[in-house]
Amino acid sequence: MIYSQSKIFLAFFILGILSAFIFDFFRALRKTIKTNNFITYIEDLIFFIIVGVMFLKSIIIFSSGEIRFYIFIAIIFGILTYILTIGNLCAIIFKVILNFLKKFILCFIRIIKIPLKIFINISQKIRFEKIKMKNKS
Repeated sequence: MIYSQSKIFLAFFILGILSAFIFDFFRALRKTIKTNNFITYIEDLIFFIIVGVMFLKSIIIFSSGEIRFYIFIAIIFGILTYILTIGNLCAIIFKVILNFLKKFILCFIRIIKIPLKIFINISQKIRFEKIKMKNKS
C-alpha cells in the first residue's frame, strides 16, 4: 500500500516538474515572438489542454481514477522543485533556442523572397505579354 502510494506521489511529482517545464516553454515562446492577445489566448488554451490531458491520463493510469489529496501536494512540490532548481536555466535555454530559430526562419524567409520576387516579376511580364497579344488579335 505504501509502495503504491509513493509510486503515485513520485509520478505526480514528475508530472508537476513536466508541467512547469511546458509552462516555461510557452512563456519563452511568448517573450520571443510578440503576438496579439488572441494568439496569447490560443497559446494558453493549448497549454491547458496539454497539461489537463496529462493530468487526467495520469490520474487514470497511476491511481485508477481516484483523486487523492497527496496528488495535488506532489504536483505542487514538483512545480516548486522545478522553479527552485532548473527553472531559470531552462528559461534561458528556451530563449536562446527560440531566438536562434526565429533568426534562422527570418533569414530563410529573406533568402526565399529573392527568387520568389524574381519569379513573380517574370510571371507578371509573361502574363502581361499574353494579354497584349490577345488584344492585338
